[in-house]
Amino acid sequence: MCGLVSLTEVWKQGKLKSDIPRAIRRCVVKVYDKGEKDREGLSRAFAICTKTMQKAGQVKRGSRKLTKSGVGKATWFAEKPNAKSQDQAYERIVKSAREKTP
Repeated sequence: MCGLVSLTEVWKQGKLKSDIPRAIRRCVVKVYDKGEKDREGLSRAFAICTKTMQKAGQVKRGSRKLTKSGVGKATWFAEKPNAKSQDQAYERIVKSAREKTP
């Protein structure tokens, strides 16, 4: 897993916004909305977004840490008018998945 913390551990620890970069959270919301609405769908959305952003050079390989260009993109996303609603959608999705976790 290249040193990544599992999604289940993130849920158990309650670490949501602080550990996941805004760009990945935004991507997860968009991918999740197009896919299956269950725990596996959320896991797939995280995997797709992490891998895609690593390939694009916005996230360091083998982690979810932003690169220099990723920080610039995250700042740009933060200034968009719908940034707050995207954060709320992310929180809602993860909370609902956490409630369904055994």
